[in-house]
Amino acid sequence: MQKTLPFICLILIFSCQRNKIKDPKSILKSMSILTSNSNKVLIGTWEICGYSSAGNQISFNACPTITFQNNDWGFIKRFDAQILPFHWRIEGKKLIFNNSVTGDNLLNTGIYEIKIITYSSLTLSDSTQDVTYQLGKNE
Repeated sequence: MQKTLPFICLILIFSCQRNKIKDPKSILKSMSILTSNSNKVLIGTWEICGYSSAGNQISFNACPTITFQNNDWGFIKRFDAQILPFHWRIEGKKLIFNNSVTGDNLLNTGIYEIKIITYSSLTLSDSTQDVTYQLGKNE
């Protein structure tokens, strides 16, 4: 019994180390937007907190929300509660976004580069329009 007890303790110690929760920064580094699981990163509701364009930073007092659904459809809920549907897909690090309504500075149809900042924060950049949107996860 005395020889088996230390052995059991060693097994418990090493098994606990393997199940140890990683720090959030290391989890983020391991998240790759280039995988087939990219859609899972976007699924859910995000707030469009602001955007930058031509060197100017614009912040919203009331953040509109954008919801990405599993079926490659989604919707934007504007300040005035109007709902704007859209279709989306991911190709590599690019979000292909087809919005039926344009011209309101809320993600017009186009191709956006995705950059994950943290688990609950990302940016979408459109180099042709020189605009970058800041999104925060609405949980």
